[in-house]
Amino acid sequence: MALTKVEKKRLIEELADKLKNAGVIILTDYKGMNVPQISKLRDELKEKEVIFKVVKNTLMEKACHEIGKEELTKGLVGNTAIVLGNLNQEVTEPIRLIKEYAEKNKVELKIKSALVEGRYLNAEKVIVLASLPAKEILLAQAIAGIKAPLYSLVFVLPGPLRELIYTLEAIKGQKEVKVS
Repeated sequence: MALTKVEKKRLIEELADKLKNAGVIILTDYKGMNVPQISKLRDELKEKEVIFKVVKNTLMEKACHEIGKEELTKGLVGNTAIVLGNLNQEVTEPIRLIKEYAEKNKVELKIKSALVEGRYLNAEKVIVLASLPAKEILLAQAIAGIKAPLYSLVFVLPGPLRELIYTLEAIKGQKEVKVS
């Protein structure tokens, strides 16, 4: 049954609203996945507050145009599903979840493109982003990288002073032996 103009307009408005409120928008090609696999993916993502929605390309184009995100329409070819991460979560989490699901379930869930914090990313850049560790881990690694040389410096600086003290005590010990 075909959608009426009113229904299409309502769907476009709902989709545009979801796109506006998303921190991460990922376009995927779900070709080759069956309904149970899509349902399982949808359920797993829903637990992490990520939305997986199959959309018609024409409706997606109109919703992107409505919110001024036309760059997202570059990847609208063939079967399209969108993955929407909310503004409160880390930007790489939805991408990582998709990648992990595809690897774990041996399905081909091809990433077409994404809009991350307002920036358009092609498929290659999205895959690179998916391989990055979580933000907290990156911050911890950066802090550890800064701390390591400082700790080394703290332990190295007293070394020459300690050696001087040992040398002076040895000289003192030798002089005491000669005097006795």
